[in-house]
Amino acid sequence: MSRLLNTVSGVFAKLGGLAASATITRTVAGAYDPVTGGPTPGSTTTINTKAVLDGSGTKALGFRYGEGLVQTGDMEAMIPAAGLTFDPAPGDSLTVGGVDFAVIAARPTYEGSMPVLWQLLVRR
Repeated sequence: MSRLLNTVSGVFAKLGGLAASATITRTVAGAYDPVTGGPTPGSTTTINTKAVLDGSGTKALGFRYGEGLVQTGDMEAMIPAAGLTFDPAPGDSLTVGGVDFAVIAARPTYEGSMPVLWQLLVRR
């Protein structure tokens, strides 16, 4: 694990109640099975993580993610990359404090070629 990745993970651990327990979930639909004429079973991957939500304003979010993409009520969620088995992407879901959010956009912060932090534009 890189030094920056260790630092980011340590910061989230020390944030205590400010970094809420969260899960990020990816569901992959099954493929078409020509033998049965229906879909094969899909798969769902859920990872426990920590998240910090920031709802400071759509203007700042528009600057970071693109003005046309951001809607009123959107928030930014920051999650550490440590422990993730997939890179967050649009279509994933993030659950924080029992509230489900759809991931609209995802931006990594890298150290070299390794993501250490993910900034997610999320929507209820």
